Amino acid sequence: MWITNNFSSLSPLKHFDEKSLERHLLLHTTKNALMNLWERVTTDKRDFAQSVLIQKITHWIVNLLSPSQPKVNLIPAIRSISTKGESFSDWSGKGLIEELAKLQNPSFHEREQRQKFTRINDFLKTVTEAETAEIEIPYDREHILVHLNDKTLPIESLGTGIHEVVMLAAFCTLAENQIVCIEEPELHLHPILQRRLVKYLEDNTTNQYFIATHSASIIDMVDASIFHVSNVEGCSKIELCLTSNNKSNVLQDLGYKASDLLQANSIIWVEGPSDRVYINHWLHQAAPDLVEGIDYSIMFYGGRLLSHLSANDSEPSQEDLDALIAVRRLNRNLAIVIDSDMASAQDTVNQTKRRIKEEVEQDGGIVWITAGREIENYIPEDTLTDALSKAYKHFAKRLETGPFDHVLPFETKAQKTFKDVDKVKVAKLVSEISICEYPLDLEERIQALVQMIRKANR
Repeated sequence: MWITNNFSSLSPLKHFDEKSLERHLLLHTTKNALMNLWERVTTDKRDFAQSVLIQKITHWIVNLLSPSQPKVNLIPAIRSISTKGESFSDWSGKGLIEELAKLQNPSFHEREQRQKFTRINDFLKTVTEAETAEIEIPYDREHILVHLNDKTLPIESLGTGIHEVVMLAAFCTLAENQIVCIEEPELHLHPILQRRLVKYLEDNTTNQYFIATHSASIIDMVDASIFHVSNVEGCSKIELCLTSNNKSNVLQDLGYKASDLLQANSIIWVEGPSDRVYINHWLHQAAPDLVEGIDYSIMFYGGRLLSHLSANDSEPSQEDLDALIAVRRLNRNLAIVIDSDMASAQDTVNQTKRRIKEEVEQDGGIVWITAGREIENYIPEDTLTDALSKAYKHFAKRLETGPFDHVLPFETKAQKTFKDVDKVKVAKLVSEISICEYPLDLEERIQALVQMIRKANR
């Protein structure tokens, strides 16, 4: 037996309603079929009359298919925790102390509410970077107290940023399976606190959020639909941003410059798109909680910027070096990944790459010059062979597999050499396979990137 709401032209059910469905079940089903269906969708195995079964199944189906409207709450831009005695009604901060007190000491029949209080405390530990941090609502309910580093202070004493972000986290924890509209959550919040708040909402709450914001840190969050609201001839125009260019236009309209955006994350510079795929793959294996676009960004060498990182020995111009210095000033949490292009273990990297390594590391940045010829030399032999064979049906065998070889060209089934390998296509296939071994210095290099990213996001 199966039920659908897509009726054919021959179906007697033209409109979906309970009475029509009941008549249909009465005419076209048996009691055994109905009992079988009821036992599959519930744990109730009692023996009902056929008419009762039809009513129960019909009611269950209608409830399942009927759209429900979740509750909608608005958290306004102006928020302030009130003193005791206020009722919790408008999500502005009034009555929040009373609500937290209920979570701290729930009644016997609501002990599960204590888990919400624990989640809020865990978030406080994250934003203060202190494992001992803990919220307490005292008997007189005059303040939200915070125990931190052997001291006890009202939460407002920790600064407006901590005060605001904990208040927002508390609001969104109190709400469950609701639509929560937040107006300008970035007020008084450092970009790092903004990102930590967004991550908390994603991982620890069950609501759907609509956020009105001017913050690049929030706009750049993953798995979110971005709508650009603009004033056109006195009317509000709402446009869904589907492309990177759309998002760039939004940030430009908000007055952001490239330098503003680079300040938000640790930056990893790579030579091209395939390098980005590999770096993301390795970082995800080593630290699955790190998210590109929130915890770090990957950018490509472009224009004259870092142009002399390619395999040539020409001296960079002063303009090129000035560009590199500018990049370092924009974001000190910087890593650059460079192919060594060495042909053997006895070979050395060119003078330009050595000079850049010295300049960047002098300021605490990371320069990763590959231990082999190129980044592809870090891919285990069997993994790269498998990826090439999947990418190219005419693949026959690898030509070279050493750490200083060009490892992508291969011999075809027609016994010809194929050199025009799509690096990105191969990289994506490689990234589908979990890492089982770390050739050369790969593990050490990835751990260094992880440490840099975590330090930048504390």
